[in-house]
Amino acid sequence: MNHKIWKLLFSVFAAGLIYSCTPSDEVTPSFVYDLSSFSFNQNKYNLDKGFIINYGKDNPVNGNNINLNLISGGISIYDKSGIIDSARGFGHLLFFEMYSYSNTELLTGRYNFDHNYNRKPFTFDSGRGFLNMDLPDQSSQAFQISQGTMDVINTGQGNYEIKFDCKNYQGEQVKGAYKGKLKYYNYSY
Repeated sequence: MNHKIWKLLFSVFAAGLIYSCTPSDEVTPSFVYDLSSFSFNQNKYNLDKGFIINYGKDNPVNGNNINLNLISGGISIYDKSGIIDSARGFGHLLFFEMYSYSNTELLTGRYNFDHNYNRKPFTFDSGRGFLNMDLPDQSSQAFQISQGTMDVINTGQGNYEIKFDCKNYQGEQVKGAYKGKLKYYNYSY
């Protein structure tokens, strides 16, 4: 799967925007982790790995578009020369279209959902969840994030502590945390 198809796949997953947040919002630097996981509809799902994709800026006043992808261990991502080639396996995926001042990382801070699609740093404007996803067929049970916040602590060298509390359009809570390395891909060309 070439990078254009991969970007299209994740672009289809996107929906919504978030309210702007200033870097002055404080993030508590210690999260309590049971496991890197999330809960939805009274079920718990593990998050074993993740990656971010930088798509750059589409306007000088916007933040850098960085897509955050958190996945369970049953899904494998294959790349060639820094470009995602394909994904295979069965599991769960969370996707968030986020905006950062940096084009190489998510900066420490609170990111708020922006319904107005302003694309300002420290916001995210879409999010999707895919349960029981079968790749490469892409069949899954999907839901769309419509509101929420995400606290990010960038601990350096691609390692993050992330805590999120969101809801879908039906008002069902999507809440969880991730602690670990996020592989970086640059698609900003």
